[in-house]
Amino acid sequence: MRIIRLVMRWIAQRAPALWRPAPVALCLLGCLLLAACGVSTATGRDGQLASIHTTPSPALAPSTSPTSPPAHGVTLTVARSTFTRSSTITVTLTNGSAGAIYAYDHQTSCTILSLQRQASSGWQTVGECALGVLTRQVEIHAGETMKIALAPGAGTIRAAPWPAGTYRAVLRYTLDGKAASAGVTVATTDFTVA
Repeated sequence: MRIIRLVMRWIAQRAPALWRPAPVALCLLGCLLLAACGVSTATGRDGQLASIHTTPSPALAPSTSPTSPPAHGVTLTVARSTFTRSSTITVTLTNGSAGAIYAYDHQTSCTILSLQRQASSGWQTVGECALGVLTRQVEIHAGETMKIALAPGAGTIRAAPWPAGTYRAVLRYTLDGKAASAGVTVATTDFTVA
């Protein structure tokens, strides 16, 4: 700490008068950015702007076998059985349960779904979310249906087509919005990317 104070005093003595406010301004900007990380906005189902409060990302353990048949009335279906390597894979999520379910985004293409490709060692998640934002908890209301688009390269640093192979889309969710991790897993039927 003493070294930092000495370096700051040395900079203050030798820096031109214009440069002196810069460290203070940078500190204030950093504080504002950190304060803004807790809340973001999104458009709700009725078209109104709604606040979404972020929740720290839980450590989701990889699951090797999704529930079958669909757990708690939650289903995932894909638009087709075959896609090209450059196709956007559209998955329909239907919450047919009596209550809301909760999932975390920041999965494949920065959505709540993990796209998995079958490999000799088992199912491996494909695609990532390289956006520098906090993971958010997403609430899916009872009876709600949503279409989720998984585009190759979306949310990644380098866009690349999907590798060819057998795939499935997986949703990990919980029935309790306060749960620290997702306890239920549901998946689509297998489909092909060629």
